[in-house]
Amino acid sequence: MTGHHRKRDEFEAFYRQWYANGVRYGRSRRYRLQEWEAEAATQEAMSHMWKQWEDICEYDQDRLKAHFLRILQCRCVDVIDGNVRQRRVAAHVARDRIDGDDPALSRGREAQVTDGEALPETAYEITELKELMARLPEQQRLSVQLEHDGYPAAERAMVKGISENLERQHLARGRAKAKRMRDEGTGQ
Repeated sequence: MTGHHRKRDEFEAFYRQWYANGVRYGRSRRYRLQEWEAEAATQEAMSHMWKQWEDICEYDQDRLKAHFLRILQCRCVDVIDGNVRQRRVAAHVARDRIDGDDPALSRGREAQVTDGEALPETAYEITELKELMARLPEQQRLSVQLEHDGYPAAERAMVKGISENLERQHLARGRAKAKRMRDEGTGQ
């Protein structure tokens, strides 16, 4: 049992020494993970190290460090890949919601009133608004729709995979173009 306790103590010392460094590594300019993502990636890497500790505990400190950083690098890349996948799914869902299966966006169709309470004038206004939105460029249309749904600029930018400043520009241009098209009444 003393050998087991010694190895556990060695791992705890390694953990104390490298956990904070691992979090900093995940937050570095190379990966730019959020704090909680870097902590999760570091914890997963440490868990992986613990599972292998029986086999690797005899490594020298430089080799242990290199092994840990290699595992951590893989975990950081996994987190980044997951974030990219989530942004793509969110953007796809938002685009589908804007111009996907909505029959009111199809040319020549009136909006379908299903709640029984909407007045014909309201349905006509909704149809006009959806047609106007459909004529906006895709990036501007997505910005206006996400802003209407209550997403702040930072989240809209993340969904679209662009900078926050560019997102604000898309929103401002989309609003201005929609207003101009509405005022002209011609749509272009």
